[in-house]
Amino acid sequence: MQYREHITWVKRTCMMQSGLIRGHEGILVFKHKGVNFHQIRGKYEDVKVPGVAFDIIAIDSIQRHIGELYAAIRDGGKFKKTKLATKAQPIYRKQWYIDKAEKGLDGERRNTDGKANFTNVWSFLPPTKAKPLGQVKHQHPTQKPLELMKRLVELTTPPGGIVLDPFAGSGTTAIACLETGRQYICIEQSEEYYQMILARIADWEEEKAQATQQLELL
Repeated sequence: MQYREHITWVKRTCMMQSGLIRGHEGILVFKHKGVNFHQIRGKYEDVKVPGVAFDIIAIDSIQRHIGELYAAIRDGGKFKKTKLATKAQPIYRKQWYIDKAEKGLDGERRNTDGKANFTNVWSFLPPTKAKPLGQVKHQHPTQKPLELMKRLVELTTPPGGIVLDPFAGSGTTAIACLETGRQYICIEQSEEYYQMILARIADWEEEKAQATQQLELL
C-alpha cells in the first residue's frame, strides 16, 4: 500500500479542552500501486472557516470576509480577485476553478455541470451537530457524517465494489455503501452497536421502499 493523500475534515465545531481546540480530523488515504481514485469531482466548493468557535474568530478575518462580500456585490456576484500559483493575470478564483472543470488544457469545452476536482479540505458537520440531539435516532460517540463517508466510498471504490469496515460503530459506512451502490462487510464487537446497525439498515430499506411506492403512485 502506498500513501496517496491526506484529507482534512473540518468539523466546523469542536469540544473545549485544555490544549489546542481540535476543529478538524485527518483522513489518510493509502492505495495499491497503479490504482487511481474513482470519483474525484463534484460541485465546486470553497471551504472557508475563519474560526471553529465564536470567541476565537479574529476581527481581521471578519473584516476580510466582509470585504469579500462587498466585492461580490460590487462585481455582480463574483469572488474577489486573487493571484493564483500560475503566472496568469489575476482572475476570479471561483470562476477559474469552474473554467478548469468545464474546459481541458487545450481550451475545449468538456462539460457544463460546474463540477471541479475536490480539494483535500472537506467541511461536514458531525451528525449530532447537524441536527438537534432528539432527531438523531442512531447515535455513536464518534459517528461520522453520512455525506463524508459517501464521498470517501465513491472516491476510493468502483461502483459495485466491496468496502470493509472493521470498526463499524453505528453502521454509517454500510449506509454509505447502500446509498452509492457498493457492497459492504462490517465488523463490530459491541452487541449494542451491532443491533443499532441492523436497525439502521432496516430503517434505510423501509425509507427506500416508501420512496419507491411514492414514485410508482406518481
